[in-house]
Amino acid sequence: MECSGIILIAINLVFMIIGLAVLIMGIVFKVNFEPIKDAFVEQSDKTDFNLEAAGSTLALGLIILGVFIVLVALLGCSGACCKSKILLVVYAIIVMILLIAEIAVVAVALVKGKDAENKLKEGLADSLEKYHENGDDALSKAFNAIWSTFECCGIDSYTDFKNGNITGFKFDSKNPQENIPVGCCKNVNYEAAPNINFTQYQDCLNGPTKDNAYLTGCYSDLKNTITHYSTVSIGVGIFIFVVEIIVIVAAFIICSRRNDYD
Repeated sequence: MECSGIILIAINLVFMIIGLAVLIMGIVFKVNFEPIKDAFVEQSDKTDFNLEAAGSTLALGLIILGVFIVLVALLGCSGACCKSKILLVVYAIIVMILLIAEIAVVAVALVKGKDAENKLKEGLADSLEKYHENGDDALSKAFNAIWSTFECCGIDSYTDFKNGNITGFKFDSKNPQENIPVGCCKNVNYEAAPNINFTQYQDCLNGPTKDNAYLTGCYSDLKNTITHYSTVSIGVGIFIFVVEIIVIVAAFIICSRRNDYD
């Protein structure tokens, strides 16, 4: 029983740290996602998967999950330290419900994950049709932010714009030799795009190179980022799953020693 109590307290302290980490990750993700979220506009007539809403929901979900984990961990520590059977039973029930919910979330993620990946490229292409390189609208600013943040240009490559791979896109400058949007040039302040001086970046616009412009496509970079975080999430999820089973068992072991409690 004493060993179970020590394990329960130690694990919940770790859980509290994990909860704080998840909370911070959610806040950071939300802050970083805000400038680019408008690039993932909803194409309700073409897809049933809203990428813009998915990103915002994920950030909010991480924040709520972080707070929840911290509170549950605090409940477990309090139950073990104060030797309260009521707190421990409530704690064990909450963890079991959380365990079932996590299994359901994993199942949904496995089903919808591939769909999200398939719709990512389609969503970017549809959104770029409304992009203006010197536009002041939210969508244009979002794409300029994506290119600056991920250091990429276009969908598959920077040549998407000049080759006409993006239907409906037109360059805003009157330069017929322009090959890429000015937002794909390095050292461009994308927040000042509406007032940008195109002549200042003529070398980049007319002859983009790896020294003055971003040349790789954004789809592969975004996909790799999603894959990286998915792999990390799976590893963390397995660890949490095992730990939750341990704390449930520990809580019930302590509760079974009724003579030691009020």
